[in-house]
Amino acid sequence: MIEGYEIVEEMPRGGQAAVYKAIHTATKTNVAIKVLLPTLLASARARYYFEREAELIASLDHPNIVSIRDSGIIHHQYYFVMQYIEGQPLERYVRSEKLSFRETVVLFSKICTAITYAHQQGVIHRDLKFANILVDKRGEPHVLDFGLAKAVGLSEEAPDNAVATMTGQLAGTLSTMSPEQAAGRPDLIDVRTDVYSLGVMLYHMLTGQYPYEVTGSTLQVLQNIQKADPIRPRQIIRKFDSDVEAILLTALDKEPAKRYQSTAELKSDIEHWLDGRPIRVKSISTMYLLRKIIARHRYTST
Repeated sequence: MIEGYEIVEEMPRGGQAAVYKAIHTATKTNVAIKVLLPTLLASARARYYFEREAELIASLDHPNIVSIRDSGIIHHQYYFVMQYIEGQPLERYVRSEKLSFRETVVLFSKICTAITYAHQQGVIHRDLKFANILVDKRGEPHVLDFGLAKAVGLSEEAPDNAVATMTGQLAGTLSTMSPEQAAGRPDLIDVRTDVYSLGVMLYHMLTGQYPYEVTGSTLQVLQNIQKADPIRPRQIIRKFDSDVEAILLTALDKEPAKRYQSTAELKSDIEHWLDGRPIRVKSISTMYLLRKIIARHRYTST
């Protein structure tokens, strides 16, 4: 198909592209090749998204974000070559490895670090979900599929004036979609959109459920995302950690202004919890601070 690469097998494909596991014949290393589906070649919008994804990935250099190796057009087919990750989707990994509560939070913290880096480079993912994070055999997560990503400060307009994300059009995956995405308001999407999606994923990993019902009609699910309050984790697991519950409910606030204002803020509270320090979003009472200091002292003394 593409000179210099030997196709091994087709991997699960998305709605706009086919992905193949391949071998780079010169180095004998595994790679993943993403090819825009031929049926979409006539769509200026699809070509724009595809080319932009390659450009955005190429602008990122982080060990927990998949890297790009090559890109081009051959026989009228648009393609790019990526690092191949041998791993499992995030949710499946957490289940198969039977990660503890704390181990799950540690893994999540690494994902926050990668997304924070992307945000610092001006890239918002907009489609964070379990299938878009692979965990390798070393337990390292890798964020992939920037097909719906947005470059902060750049126009969403394609070269031929075809708008990439039109007003009222949904962009993202339903189960992890933010309220502003569910409302079809791309103008409201910013880094806090990724904060919300990360919150949904952590909530599900720790409770085994979504914060609200995500099955049924699309219209009902969209309404739930926008209007339904998240079920408090302690209603699902009676002894659920109260600090982590506060972190989740803050990340999942329907109003972006009341969420963590960045993934860096979210990661900071996660690290504070892991270190036994007070978290920022918990009401800072004297008794709360005293309990945290005593608990941390006991932990470090053992």
